[in-house]
Amino acid sequence: MKNILLWIFLFASMIVHAQDAEFIVYFTKGKVLKTVNGSKALQKGDRLGRADVLQVPDKAEVVLICKSYNTVRIKAKGRYTVQSLLSQCNQAKTSFSSSYFHYIWDELTHVHGSPEKDPLKYMHNTGAVSRGCAMVQTSLPVDTVHYVSGQLPIYFKTAHRRPHVSVYNDIQEGALLVKETLGNDPIQMDWLMTKLKGEGEYYWQITDADGTSCERNYLRVWNGREYQAAVAQLLASVITTEPAETAYMKGYLLEEKHFLAEAFKYYQQAAKLNSNNTIYKKTLLRFYE
Repeated sequence: MKNILLWIFLFASMIVHAQDAEFIVYFTKGKVLKTVNGSKALQKGDRLGRADVLQVPDKAEVVLICKSYNTVRIKAKGRYTVQSLLSQCNQAKTSFSSSYFHYIWDELTHVHGSPEKDPLKYMHNTGAVSRGCAMVQTSLPVDTVHYVSGQLPIYFKTAHRRPHVSVYNDIQEGALLVKETLGNDPIQMDWLMTKLKGEGEYYWQITDADGTSCERNYLRVWNGREYQAAVAQLLASVITTEPAETAYMKGYLLEEKHFLAEAFKYYQQAAKLNSNNTIYKKTLLRFYE
């Protein structure tokens, strides 16, 4: 009984401590110290309260996540009070990255086994045509896809006995542009591209032989130059830290905005750079199931 009460007390203390935190340490380079009540080198996941003071030496840096899911990056040598840094949290946050840092905050402050299981729940996937279909299931949110080239396998499960992929030029009616029989293999987006007429907006679905299915999915095939410009704009908000974490953040932001082929590339990179990270592996697995 005493042991149970002790664990309850410790768990409650962790929750209170997380609630009191003004910042969570996201990244450090060099020996950045917290210098209140002794001296402690900061590590990723450390919590900072209003009374804490940071000492940043020459050639060191630290990135902090605010409670508002904004970030503060300190690269200049000096002594900084947490109180003096709080005003930076009120600056306009980058909409491309706020959901990512919401996810990271929860991952670092909650008991493991909860937020890190499903980063998709934190993504603001705007613009999707539909989500979910009893007849067809995929592990990727493919109801909206922005694409120009590259590897993107779409694995699916379907109740249709003779599944086909059908592509139209309109969300409801429109001309049938493509109808191809599918086997048990995934739809390869680069293969589907060979059936289309290049740039434009398309609507596709997995249907039965008679055309029975759910709502159509949106596919935008971009001009290559415009596509790269859009990707560059998204990645401009990425905070460069260690290589695997940086690659994962890129993949997350790109998936959130439906650039799935680009996201797949960066998720592969993150898992390769840090093969022991279970989150990276689980995220990448969604592209193979």
